[in-house]
Amino acid sequence: MSESLPESLSALLTEAECAEIDQSLLPTRDRFSVRLKLYAARYLTALAHRLNTTVKSLSPDQIFSALREDPQLYHNGTLEEPFVEWFGNLLVASQSPLATIANQAEVSIEQLTLAQVLNWHRQQINKTP
Repeated sequence: MSESLPESLSALLTEAECAEIDQSLLPTRDRFSVRLKLYAARYLTALAHRLNTTVKSLSPDQIFSALREDPQLYHNGTLEEPFVEWFGNLLVASQSPLATIANQAEVSIEQLTLAQVLNWHRQQINKTP
């Protein structure tokens, strides 16, 4: 049976994960980036499962089509197109950095953990002169 998209966009990150991110001592922009990467990874993972494919294989058309069919993105029966465009572009753009993090961690995007994403960000900060 295929996995459905998350029932609630707020379910993409738990309170405990938010606290762990906040306590990571990363700069604010990196904590924000970690959250976005996790949101994207989880939404894309659920979408990939539903379409019986991998996150890496999802095309922009598949992502935008799924968003337009997601009832959570409708408000009073109307699709919030500006949000769909923003979130769709975020999801598409997230595929490359997620693949980089997954490759470094030697896992698939679907298997990425918060610890692996935090570790990658810490390493990026340490590489900065």
